Amino acid sequence: KSVRSSEAFRLVCYSKSLCMLLISLGAPVGNKVVNNLEIPKWIKNSNRHVKREFLATLLGCEIDTPRLDDRKYNRKSFNCPRFSMNKIEKNIENGKSFIREISDMCNDFGVETYKIRLVPYAQRKDGNKSVKIILDFSNKFENLINLYGSVGLKYCKKKETQLRLALEYLLMKKHVVEERKRLFELALDIKNKGLPLNQIHEQLSSDIVTKKDLWLWLNKNVKKRNIKVPNDFPNFIVWKKD
Repeated sequence: KSVRSSEAFRLVCYSKSLCMLLISLGAPVGNKVVNNLEIPKWIKNSNRHVKREFLATLLGCEIDTPRLDDRKYNRKSFNCPRFSMNKIEKNIENGKSFIREISDMCNDFGVETYKIRLVPYAQRKDGNKSVKIILDFSNKFENLINLYGSVGLKYCKKKETQLRLALEYLLMKKHVVEERKRLFELALDIKNKGLPLNQIHEQLSSDIVTKKDLWLWLNKNVKKRNIKVPNDFPNFIVWKKD
Protein backbone atom coordinates (compact mmCIF):
# COMPACT_ATOMS: atom_id res chain seq x y z
CA LYS A 1 0.00 0.00 0.00
CA SER A 2 1.20 3.50 -0.76
CA VAL A 3 1.91 5.75 2.21
CA ARG A 4 0.58 9.29 2.08
CA SER A 5 2.43 12.11 3.76
CA SER A 6 1.28 15.61 4.54
CA GLU A 7 2.54 18.71 6.25
CA ALA A 8 0.69 20.64 8.93
CA PHE A 9 1.42 23.89 10.78
CA ARG A 10 0.51 25.03 14.27
CA LEU A 11 0.65 28.55 15.64
CA VAL A 12 1.45 28.85 19.32
CA CYS A 13 0.63 32.14 21.03
CA TYR A 14 2.06 32.95 24.47
CA SER A 15 0.38 36.35 24.75
CA LYS A 16 -2.40 36.14 27.32
CA SER A 17 -3.71 39.57 26.38
CA LEU A 18 -4.09 38.57 22.70
CA CYS A 19 -5.79 35.32 23.71
CA MET A 20 -8.22 37.18 25.96
CA LEU A 21 -8.97 39.65 23.17
CA LEU A 22 -9.77 36.85 20.71
CA ILE A 23 -11.92 35.05 23.27
CA SER A 24 -13.80 38.25 24.11
CA LEU A 25 -14.48 38.72 20.37
CA GLY A 26 -16.08 35.28 20.25
CA ALA A 27 -13.29 33.01 19.01
CA PRO A 28 -14.09 29.39 19.93
CA VAL A 29 -12.10 27.82 22.74
CA GLY A 30 -11.35 24.11 23.03
CA ASN A 31 -12.45 21.19 20.86
CA LYS A 32 -14.78 22.51 18.15
CA VAL A 33 -16.09 19.01 17.38
CA VAL A 34 -17.39 18.64 20.94
CA ASN A 35 -18.11 22.20 22.09
CA ASN A 36 -20.85 24.53 20.88
CA LEU A 37 -20.11 27.04 18.14
CA GLU A 38 -21.87 30.23 17.15
CA ILE A 39 -21.15 33.25 15.03
CA PRO A 40 -20.50 36.20 17.38
CA LYS A 41 -23.42 38.62 17.57
CA TRP A 42 -21.20 41.60 16.76
CA ILE A 43 -20.45 40.00 13.38
CA LYS A 44 -24.07 39.07 12.66
CA ASN A 45 -25.17 42.62 13.52
CA SER A 46 -22.37 44.34 11.57
CA ASN A 47 -22.37 45.85 8.09
CA ARG A 48 -21.82 43.91 4.85
CA HIS A 49 -18.09 44.62 4.79
CA VAL A 50 -17.49 42.93 8.16
CA LYS A 51 -19.71 39.96 7.22
CA ARG A 52 -17.90 39.57 3.91
CA GLU A 53 -14.48 39.59 5.61
CA PHE A 54 -15.69 36.96 8.08
CA LEU A 55 -17.14 34.72 5.35
CA ALA A 56 -14.15 35.14 3.02
CA THR A 57 -11.72 34.07 5.74
CA LEU A 58 -13.85 31.21 7.10
CA LEU A 59 -14.67 29.83 3.64
CA GLY A 60 -11.12 30.47 2.45
CA CYS A 61 -9.94 28.13 5.17
CA GLU A 62 -12.66 25.47 5.00
CA ILE A 63 -14.32 25.44 1.56
CA ASP A 64 -13.08 23.34 -1.35
CA THR A 65 -10.66 24.80 -3.86
CA PRO A 66 -12.52 25.40 -7.17
CA ARG A 67 -12.67 21.92 -8.75
CA LEU A 68 -13.53 21.01 -12.33
CA ASP A 69 -16.21 18.50 -13.24
CA ASP A 70 -14.28 15.23 -13.65
CA ARG A 71 -16.42 13.90 -16.49
CA LYS A 72 -14.31 13.37 -19.61
CA TYR A 73 -16.05 15.80 -21.92
CA ASN A 74 -16.95 18.51 -19.44
CA ARG A 75 -14.09 20.74 -18.37
CA LYS A 76 -16.11 23.95 -18.68
CA SER A 77 -18.06 23.58 -15.42
CA PHE A 78 -17.02 23.43 -11.78
CA ASN A 79 -18.28 21.06 -9.11
CA CYS A 80 -20.37 22.33 -6.22
CA PRO A 81 -18.11 24.00 -3.61
CA ARG A 82 -18.54 22.38 -0.23
CA PHE A 83 -18.20 23.63 3.34
CA SER A 84 -18.16 21.00 6.07
CA MET A 85 -17.55 20.55 9.77
CA ASN A 86 -17.55 17.61 12.17
CA LYS A 87 -19.66 17.31 15.29
CA ILE A 88 -20.27 14.51 17.77
CA GLU A 89 -23.74 12.98 17.42
CA LYS A 90 -25.21 14.59 20.55
CA ASN A 91 -24.14 18.04 19.31
CA ILE A 92 -25.36 17.81 15.71
CA GLU A 93 -28.07 20.42 16.19
CA ASN A 94 -25.51 23.05 17.19
CA GLY A 95 -23.48 22.25 14.08
CA LYS A 96 -26.55 22.47 11.84
CA SER A 97 -27.52 25.78 13.44
CA PHE A 98 -24.02 27.19 12.86
CA ILE A 99 -24.03 26.13 9.20
CA ARG A 100 -27.54 27.53 8.67
CA GLU A 101 -26.23 30.89 9.89
CA ILE A 102 -23.37 30.64 7.37
CA SER A 103 -25.90 29.84 4.65
CA ASP A 104 -28.12 32.80 5.61
CA MET A 105 -25.15 35.19 5.54
CA CYS A 106 -24.12 33.86 2.11
CA ASN A 107 -27.67 34.30 0.82
CA ASP A 108 -27.40 38.01 1.67
CA PHE A 109 -24.67 38.18 -0.99
CA GLY A 110 -26.77 36.38 -3.59
CA VAL A 111 -25.06 33.03 -2.99
CA GLU A 112 -27.39 30.02 -3.21
CA THR A 113 -26.84 26.95 -1.04
CA TYR A 114 -28.50 23.54 -0.91
CA LYS A 115 -30.02 21.53 1.92
CA ILE A 116 -27.61 20.49 4.68
CA ARG A 117 -26.33 16.90 4.42
CA LEU A 118 -25.20 14.60 7.25
CA VAL A 119 -22.60 11.90 6.65
CA PRO A 120 -21.36 9.42 9.34
CA TYR A 121 -17.67 10.12 9.81
CA ALA A 122 -15.63 8.35 12.51
CA GLN A 123 -15.57 6.66 15.89
CA ARG A 124 -13.62 8.88 18.28
CA LYS A 125 -11.23 7.69 20.99
CA ASP A 126 -13.59 9.09 23.65
CA GLY A 127 -16.34 6.74 22.42
CA ASN A 128 -18.40 9.40 20.67
CA LYS A 129 -19.30 9.05 17.00
CA SER A 130 -18.69 12.10 14.85
CA VAL A 131 -20.84 13.20 11.94
CA LYS A 132 -19.74 15.37 9.02
CA ILE A 133 -22.22 18.21 8.39
CA ILE A 134 -21.99 19.42 4.79
CA LEU A 135 -23.25 22.59 3.12
CA ASP A 136 -23.15 22.47 -0.68
CA PHE A 137 -23.14 25.62 -2.82
CA SER A 138 -24.90 25.72 -6.18
CA ASN A 139 -22.43 25.34 -9.06
CA LYS A 140 -24.45 27.44 -11.51
CA PHE A 141 -21.92 29.84 -12.97
CA GLU A 142 -23.97 32.87 -11.92
CA ASN A 143 -23.91 31.60 -8.33
CA LEU A 144 -20.18 30.89 -8.40
CA ILE A 145 -19.57 34.42 -9.68
CA ASN A 146 -21.42 35.75 -6.63
CA LEU A 147 -19.51 33.41 -4.29
CA TYR A 148 -16.07 34.07 -5.74
CA GLY A 149 -16.67 37.71 -6.65
CA SER A 150 -19.03 39.18 -4.03
CA VAL A 151 -17.67 37.16 -1.08
CA GLY A 152 -14.29 35.80 -2.18
CA LEU A 153 -11.89 33.44 -0.43
CA LYS A 154 -9.04 34.57 1.79
CA TYR A 155 -6.61 32.90 4.20
CA CYS A 156 -5.06 30.49 1.65
CA LYS A 157 -3.04 32.13 -1.15
CA LYS A 158 -3.02 29.05 -3.39
CA LYS A 159 -6.79 28.72 -3.12
CA GLU A 160 -7.27 32.46 -3.65
CA THR A 161 -5.19 32.35 -6.85
CA GLN A 162 -7.23 29.45 -8.23
CA LEU A 163 -10.40 31.33 -7.29
CA ARG A 164 -9.34 34.45 -9.21
CA LEU A 165 -8.63 32.36 -12.31
CA ALA A 166 -11.97 30.57 -11.97
CA LEU A 167 -13.79 33.87 -11.48
CA GLU A 168 -12.27 35.41 -14.61
CA TYR A 169 -13.17 32.30 -16.61
CA LEU A 170 -16.75 32.34 -15.30
CA LEU A 171 -17.13 36.06 -16.12
CA MET A 172 -15.99 35.34 -19.67
CA LYS A 173 -18.45 32.46 -19.84
CA LYS A 174 -21.25 34.72 -18.59
CA HIS A 175 -20.43 37.36 -21.21
CA VAL A 176 -20.56 34.80 -24.05
CA VAL A 177 -23.85 33.29 -22.82
CA GLU A 178 -25.49 36.71 -22.50
CA GLU A 179 -24.31 37.67 -26.00
CA ARG A 180 -25.65 34.41 -27.47
CA LYS A 181 -29.01 35.04 -25.78
CA ARG A 182 -29.09 38.51 -27.34
CA LEU A 183 -28.34 37.03 -30.76
CA PHE A 184 -31.01 34.39 -30.18
CA GLU A 185 -33.67 37.09 -29.75
CA LEU A 186 -32.31 38.97 -32.76
CA ALA A 187 -32.47 35.80 -34.89
CA LEU A 188 -36.12 35.28 -33.97
CA ASP A 189 -36.93 38.89 -34.99
CA ILE A 190 -35.15 38.46 -38.33
CA LYS A 191 -36.90 35.14 -38.96
CA ASN A 192 -40.27 36.87 -38.59
CA LYS A 193 -39.30 39.01 -41.60
CA GLY A 194 -39.22 35.86 -43.74
CA LEU A 195 -35.47 35.68 -44.37
CA PRO A 196 -33.78 32.27 -44.91
CA LEU A 197 -31.26 30.81 -42.46
CA ASN A 198 -28.17 31.82 -44.48
CA GLN A 199 -29.19 35.47 -44.55
CA ILE A 200 -30.10 35.41 -40.85
CA HIS A 201 -26.63 34.04 -40.06
CA GLU A 202 -25.01 36.74 -42.18
CA GLN A 203 -26.93 39.48 -40.38
CA LEU A 204 -25.93 38.13 -36.97
CA SER A 205 -22.29 38.46 -38.07
CA SER A 206 -20.91 36.66 -35.00
CA ASP A 207 -18.32 33.93 -34.56
CA ILE A 208 -20.02 32.59 -31.42
CA VAL A 209 -23.11 31.40 -33.32
CA THR A 210 -22.75 28.71 -36.01
CA LYS A 211 -25.31 27.83 -38.67
CA LYS A 212 -25.96 24.62 -36.72
CA ASP A 213 -26.71 26.65 -33.59
CA LEU A 214 -29.01 28.87 -35.57
CA TRP A 215 -30.87 25.95 -37.15
CA LEU A 216 -31.46 24.38 -33.73
CA TRP A 217 -32.65 27.69 -32.28
CA LEU A 218 -35.15 28.27 -35.08
CA ASN A 219 -36.39 24.71 -35.62
CA LYS A 220 -36.24 22.89 -32.29
CA ASN A 221 -38.15 25.32 -30.08
CA VAL A 222 -35.08 26.09 -27.96
CA LYS A 223 -35.76 28.16 -24.84
CA LYS A 224 -33.65 31.25 -24.20
CA ARG A 225 -32.85 30.10 -20.66
CA ASN A 226 -31.29 26.88 -22.04
CA ILE A 227 -28.71 28.59 -24.25
CA LYS A 228 -25.14 27.80 -23.20
CA VAL A 229 -21.63 28.49 -24.44
CA PRO A 230 -20.73 27.16 -27.92
CA ASN A 231 -19.04 23.78 -28.32
CA ASP A 232 -15.72 25.38 -29.23
CA PHE A 233 -15.63 27.48 -26.06
CA PRO A 234 -12.28 26.66 -24.38
CA ASN A 235 -12.32 24.45 -21.34
CA PHE A 236 -10.83 25.82 -18.14
CA ILE A 237 -7.56 23.86 -18.34
CA VAL A 238 -6.79 25.06 -21.87
CA TRP A 239 -7.86 28.62 -21.06
CA LYS A 240 -5.70 28.72 -17.91
CA LYS A 241 -2.62 27.56 -19.84
CA ASP A 242 -3.21 30.26 -22.48
